[in-house]
Amino acid sequence: MSEDRKHIPSPIPIPFRKLNIVTLLQLLILIFLLPGCFQVYAVREEVLETKVLTSSDSDRIVDSVEIQHAFVNKYLELTIHETTKQERLRSERIVERKKISYDYRKSENYRQISTDEKPWNRDILGSFADLVALFELITIPFRTISDTKEEGSEREIVLSSEEKEASVKTDLTLIVRIENSEVLNRKLETRTMKIPLSEIRKRFPRSNQMEILIYKSNERVAYKAISLYDALRELR
Repeated sequence: MSEDRKHIPSPIPIPFRKLNIVTLLQLLILIFLLPGCFQVYAVREEVLETKVLTSSDSDRIVDSVEIQHAFVNKYLELTIHETTKQERLRSERIVERKKISYDYRKSENYRQISTDEKPWNRDILGSFADLVALFELITIPFRTISDTKEEGSEREIVLSSEEKEASVKTDLTLIVRIENSEVLNRKLETRTMKIPLSEIRKRFPRSNQMEILIYKSNERVAYKAISLYDALRELR
């Protein structure tokens, strides 16, 4: 045969004939995404040391109002408890040295490839992804090594607390509301009051709930929603 015979290129292997532009783009995208096959995240923080930078003590008085109710002899009985709590507080500005432990999991891109509905993505790209993920897995022990950090914050400690029941003050206002209508709005003079259930059923025959609100000046200090369904049903 003549030495100047033209070289005939070997045929392209069949698997590579099927690679179109879209597939090549998918492979290129995959190559860029796969360095994140695994996501490293913090799972636990442990306080190793706490340093108190500044500390100061103070007193605080907290007033609170609680609404209690009971159905007695076809009446709704309301009881208002007003308490005053005196607390001794310690405010501190601290710095904590924390140990952070890490773990890892599959990234969202890696999970999508392995569960893709398209056979090409799931089988071919998935196999390629598994291979690249295997190499990335080697780096996981180094990426999940625990480290430490310092973090500043403020905290408040209750050193002591004493609670006393206060007398009903005239600056409290009681509001009773049913179906968005105010049926009572008056200054609170006693701790207890009774509301006839028959009167509620007469004015609001289809209502199943009552709202009790306590205001101090223009600030709401207590709220309670009371179900009337069972109590009104017993009247029938």
